Amino acid sequence: MEESLQQYLKQQFDTDLDTCSDWQLYSALQNLVLETIQQKKKEPNQEQGGRRLYYVSAEFLIGRLLGNNLLNLGLYSQAQQLLARHGVAGRLPFIAVDEIEKDHVRVVFQGVEGAYSHAAMCRYFGEQVNSFHVSKWRDAMEAIAEGAADYAVLPIENSTAGIVADNFDLLVDFENYIVGEQVIRADHVLLGL
Repeated sequence: MEESLQQYLKQQFDTDLDTCSDWQLYSALQNLVLETIQQKKKEPNQEQGGRRLYYVSAEFLIGRLLGNNLLNLGLYSQAQQLLARHGVAGRLPFIAVDEIEKDHVRVVFQGVEGAYSHAAMCRYFGEQVNSFHVSKWRDAMEAIAEGAADYAVLPIENSTAGIVADNFDLLVDFENYIVGEQVIRADHVLLGL
């Protein structure tokens, strides 16, 4: 990672890790994330019929978005250590965890029982999870903020409309983070009378 960042800094700004500004360092880190995502997009999907989502902001990936991408790519700890060595410690607001608590938690999902969010929640947390549903995505985020729920299950992509951008906006508005992923196959059945 350090070698790649050095290359980006030299090519883009004619500087190095020891003399670059924080902004230049984050810009180089952003390019590393983009390059890693492009490489991963070429890898075959492990779950047949599933989809992968690679969300990259069209602008500079700052704060939580950069941290989320590093975390999801498995580069968070390495990036945090590298930034700390160069005096930019504590700027990424995440703590990596190997596994989240799934027992004795309360989970909120948008929609009704039987909806895809409900199915994703049951598959990820188990059928017996303590859960409740709300009608709007914002309501799910508010439930976390108010302490009524420990986790929310929200779509980030669907096969009909693509990316669900509103939920990424809500992540920023409520300062919540993506901590898990569940891919489910969407099967539609048409019934005519």
